[in-house]
Amino acid sequence: MMGSHLAKYQPHCPYPISMTALDMNHIWILDAPGLAVTSDGGYHWNQITLQGDFTNVSVLDFISSRVGWAIGGRESPQPLLLKTADGGRTWTEIAYSIS
Repeated sequence: MMGSHLAKYQPHCPYPISMTALDMNHIWILDAPGLAVTSDGGYHWNQITLQGDFTNVSVLDFISSRVGWAIGGRESPQPLLLKTADGGRTWTEIAYSIS
């Protein structure tokens, strides 16, 4: 059962900012300044130190084990949209506007 393996996860902060699961094996937990990633249902966790400010990210979603999106707000009118193509190791900001 996945829940028993989540106990092995050691957070960077008292509570996660966002969590998403692609399936029972692939789980990402954002707890700035890091991202915890498992591909085996929580048996083993990899900690990724994130570059940039992820404190304003409120939604994290992955559409495959490699491609994911992070969405959030900031003080400017421009929303924050980030994309990863390597499972969360690196992120690129995507410029967009809501009209």
